[in-house]
Amino acid sequence: ASFEESFAFGIDAEGIYEYINILMRSKQPEKAMRFGAQARTHQEIRDHHQTTLTLIKAHYDARDIGGAGTLAAELVQATRDLNTQEYALCCKALLASERWSGLFFAASRMRSIGTSIDSIESALYLGLAQNGRKRYANARTLLRSYAKSNLSDPFPDAHYKAWTILAKLDRAANEPFFERESVHAALKLAPAGAEAKALWIRLSELQLEDGHTNPALPLRSIAEAICQSEELDPDLFENFSERLMLT
Repeated sequence: ASFEESFAFGIDAEGIYEYINILMRSKQPEKAMRFGAQARTHQEIRDHHQTTLTLIKAHYDARDIGGAGTLAAELVQATRDLNTQEYALCCKALLASERWSGLFFAASRMRSIGTSIDSIESALYLGLAQNGRKRYANARTLLRSYAKSNLSDPFPDAHYKAWTILAKLDRAANEPFFERESVHAALKLAPAGAEAKALWIRLSELQLEDGHTNPALPLRSIAEAICQSEELDPDLFENFSERLMLT
């Protein structure tokens, strides 16, 4: 029977919710996503917030980030009755889809109802939202409060992401002391991470600018940057050779 025929005698919102959950438990997020899209043509299903939350996860797991973000943006506007874990799920979808205003709203709600631990996680989302909205001073404060915490990453490499963004924000704010802290922290977490080459180069520059630094330290940083290069970088190698002559 077609989808419409199967609901000829009414909509069972709980039944649809349970069926979508069965699809998710059986690791079929694409099927859950497609079924959910059909079901949401009915107002009763659009108003069933637990179904929407499950569909956000379905879209996210199926790598339909735009769809997950759209549902999350709709949900946080439709209700204020979500718990902190549900707001966190919405925040992940809104972050991935770069919906900065929606992310700021959801993270603010999460902070207002959560524990002190939730407040730390929400600071990460708020900081990323403010960075996306180009409110950089506030972003620095929020991201640093999360980055310096011992909270486990709510998504992969969250601390690394926070520190690498902070390194750029600190540099733009002309705060070399904080920038060096951020660069060091990012490299400590992932010395061969996605942005490692640029971070090692920047660390060497900061070390050279500091008159009290051991001359061998910037040399080591340049060497690390060379190791992160897929191909030999002539400028970097020349810089290394010049520094080597001075030590």
